[in-house]
Amino acid sequence: NCSIIVSLQGKVRWFLAMVARKRLMLLVTFCFVSLLYFLTCTQHRNQNHQTLFNGPEDGMKYQALLEEHDELYHHYTTSLAKQIFQLKKALRERRRQLQQSLEQTTPLEMEELGRKSNLELEMFLQRQLYRAEIHLGTNLPNEYAVVPFESFTLQRVYQLETGLTQHPVQRALRQDLGGVLETALHILNGPRDRDDPQYRRIYSPQDFLEGLFRTERDKGTLYNLAFRDNTSLDFRRLVFFRPFAPLMKVKEEVIDTSKILINIIVPLAKEVDIFRQFMHNFREIYNEQEENLHLTVVFFGTEKLGEVRTMRHKNFTLIHLNEQFSRGRGLNVGARAWKKCNVLLFFCDVDVHFTTEFLYSCRMNHRILARFWIWNDVSV
Repeated sequence: NCSIIVSLQGKVRWFLAMVARKRLMLLVTFCFVSLLYFLTCTQHRNQNHQTLFNGPEDGMKYQALLEEHDELYHHYTTSLAKQIFQLKKALRERRRQLQQSLEQTTPLEMEELGRKSNLELEMFLQRQLYRAEIHLGTNLPNEYAVVPFESFTLQRVYQLETGLTQHPVQRALRQDLGGVLETALHILNGPRDRDDPQYRRIYSPQDFLEGLFRTERDKGTLYNLAFRDNTSLDFRRLVFFRPFAPLMKVKEEVIDTSKILINIIVPLAKEVDIFRQFMHNFREIYNEQEENLHLTVVFFGTEKLGEVRTMRHKNFTLIHLNEQFSRGRGLNVGARAWKKCNVLLFFCDVDVHFTTEFLYSCRMNHRILARFWIWNDVSV
């Protein structure tokens, strides 16, 4: 037992000695590395100090470089001043020559020169008007070549920047649109031939219904403004064009929409509850528009057909097709079923809520829409 205890004590002493040696070695290594780091940083700092402050030759070179750049800029400004002086001198000479030529020109030659200038300007404006498709449309290769009209009211502009598959973007009224509206009101309220001031109407911004505009980069901007006239179904339309020049009035006309009938065609199948809400909206508008509306419902299938028949109204046509629902088929059948006078067709879904103002807009712009293909449903 004594020998085992002695052996264990020896091993413990040996272990403690090894630990002490390792600590000492680690301490010596740390001091050595710290000394090397300190010497390296001191040497680098001395080199930077010598580079910055012990280089008089480098400072002289830098000063010479600054003087050279200053001289170059001085020569450049002197050259520009000479060019400006020469241009002013040439301009004065041209003015003197022009003044002499004007003094030597006879009144007849001056009149001919002015007539020629006005004729060239008029020809340019006529070309721009023709290219802008104001009076006559043009053939386009496909729907992607169509530049759509954007609408605006007194407060907002509705732009189709997000594409035809999403709702229009609403933005504040632009400055140029406000200027066009002010010009239109000034023309409408101006003096007219054969106009009795006692019965002449004074137009205000509240009479403005809506406006359409579109800008084409190589032609200009076309503006189409509609104002309410004496009755709720009479409107006055003014067309303006800005061919990258001052605004010019192209046309002014009075439109009577009392005889324009709208046939609303709705394909339907099973959505009776939604159709009931649709009929409630239709009755309210019908009471305002009276005989100017007609509703054509193309119903698919037989389920809930009796409920739809009980919702009939004046100027109502129900077409029953015992087949699977197809929106395109329903619109086609509903359009071909009309055999009476000319009518403005409005293809509509049963969940669409439209207003009287929207129908006014349809009647106002039906002639414009007739000149273009319609590639998507109108956003209501």
